[in-house]
Amino acid sequence: MSVQAQMTRKIPRPFLMRGKPRVTEERPTIHEPPDWRVPEVKRTAPIPANVLRMLARERALDPRFRPVDRYLWRWSVGQGTGLPPDDEAADMLPESRPTALAPDEAIVVDMAIIHSAPWARDFLFMWFRSPLSIEEIGERLKIRARGVYEVRREAMAYYLGLLHGIGISIPTWEPEE
Repeated sequence: MSVQAQMTRKIPRPFLMRGKPRVTEERPTIHEPPDWRVPEVKRTAPIPANVLRMLARERALDPRFRPVDRYLWRWSVGQGTGLPPDDEAADMLPESRPTALAPDEAIVVDMAIIHSAPWARDFLFMWFRSPLSIEEIGERLKIRARGVYEVRREAMAYYLGLLHGIGISIPTWEPEE
């Protein structure tokens, strides 16, 4: 570098704050005692029973049975009992509903449902084809309302096996190992 370039180049200086120095307040650290106005939350290890209760809520349907549930909703929207729904039954169906099964598939499913176990068939008609509440379904089955969800799981497992047995494959969720 030439002497001229060295002279024109600025020499870096440390930053100096103008004015007299200020004394700042001490900042709290993690070693300071907690504020007495804020309640202290003690962290504990999660209890396995509580974790299972959160994951398997009583109303939640097992992910493996959700496709069967959707398939049966499609069945209930269509012919369902082999006959078109009457005006009252059509009014109770939700505004936005799934697409109905193809007619030939619906007939096969109707036959399978009609010849299924009475407990499962009765529950299926009460759950999918009637405007009954959970409490009313429980009264008819002579169980508590909370038990209706357990019967629903059993019915979904039953119909998953039944539909698979007659050749209707419904893809289900399988946990990865």
